[in-house]
Amino acid sequence: MRPWMFAAFSGAACVLALSAVAASAPDDQVLARQTALKAIGHTFKEIHGITDVNGQRALLVADADKLKTLATKPWSGFGPDTAATTLKNEALPVIWSDPSGFKAAQTKLIDAVNALDAVAAAGAPDVVSQKIADVGASCGACHRAYRAK
Repeated sequence: MRPWMFAAFSGAACVLALSAVAASAPDDQVLARQTALKAIGHTFKEIHGITDVNGQRALLVADADKLKTLATKPWSGFGPDTAATTLKNEALPVIWSDPSGFKAAQTKLIDAVNALDAVAAAGAPDVVSQKIADVGASCGACHRAYRAK
């Protein structure tokens, strides 16, 4: 192969490889946020299913701690470049047109999860139940405003 052909072929291959990496970055972010949100949903479903706070305290504490970690994970996956993802997702365009509202919804969820985590180990069952309801309400409010049905 002639040197100029090799250089041209190598250059074209590099451009294609870089464009593939650039094109997949938003999709990777969307996959990461979807994975984190599914983990949040699964963990909260387990917490919501606790019927005896005192009898299932160890499970509650473990899940509240896990939820506290998970609640901070998905938000970096909602960058403006992810609006044009090729992946199926339920994010509404209002996420990018109302970033302060979306940020406030994130903060409300994180605060509610932190409040649940704070009472999980020793809180009275009625207090724990209220904190669980607060987490559910913050999830629901965000879903109604920023998620397609």
